[in-house]
Amino acid sequence: MKLLFAIVDREDANTVVKNLSHRGFSSTKLPTTGGFLLSNNITLLVGVEDKMVQTVIDIIKEYSHSRKQVIPTNDLSFDFDTSMPRHDLRGGCGPVRKGLMRFPGFCGNEALKMRLSAAGDRLSHCYILEGPAGSGKKTLAGLLAAAMECEGAGDRPCGTCSACRKAMKHEHPDIITVDSDKATIPIRLIREMQADAYIKPNEGRRKVYLIPRAGDMQGPAQNALLKLLEEPPSYCAFLLLTDTSEKLLETVRSRAVTLTMSPLSRQQLSAALRERE
Repeated sequence: MKLLFAIVDREDANTVVKNLSHRGFSSTKLPTTGGFLLSNNITLLVGVEDKMVQTVIDIIKEYSHSRKQVIPTNDLSFDFDTSMPRHDLRGGCGPVRKGLMRFPGFCGNEALKMRLSAAGDRLSHCYILEGPAGSGKKTLAGLLAAAMECEGAGDRPCGTCSACRKAMKHEHPDIITVDSDKATIPIRLIREMQADAYIKPNEGRRKVYLIPRAGDMQGPAQNALLKLLEEPPSYCAFLLLTDTSEKLLETVRSRAVTLTMSPLSRQQLSAALRERE
């Protein structure tokens, strides 16, 4: 089973949903309020068997007419995993979704944004953020940490609550960076993190540990981290940044959701710079 995304003009959404329903597909309409999509668009989430992905794409193409639409492809579909809310699409998103995730300052990587936004409040306890320098790993990690601590009732991070303001200023006491000035991350730091993890948050909803050079952990340090990932306290979350997840043990990767980022294309970079002018 896959979850397929499509972004269509608001005027086309009802027609698309009606035709999907007539052909036996369940779908959910969500307003595109995540900050990276236009407000006059609708995001459709469609539950699709693998062999029917292309059929759904063809239906959406047939009944969507706006030139601003983003047509889903296989690159925008993915298997259900621990980062996704597990609920019946036919019944809507229900109480597990208090809002979508926002991505201010994080450009490109639209499929990844949709994936995280669809997770709502059901973010994973551990993410591996992989990608080359300049792909936005640190920016996304900051947004994820802020979203996990956000006290707002709508989209997250709201950017206005006390927790968000502290997170964006790197002053939140429950967002903890684990790093070293040495070439590798010593096991001592991971053991200190283990001990600290069992102390409840100072003031936040979660205790978020950010490891910006996770790929520089040697085997013993990764094995120490693995013990914590296997049975973490319910309030803990971990963000592991690396240029490639292949530097991490397979057992560590199996306990996390991997988010792969790509650097901006020249066209995307130009558009981002124009927006900031």
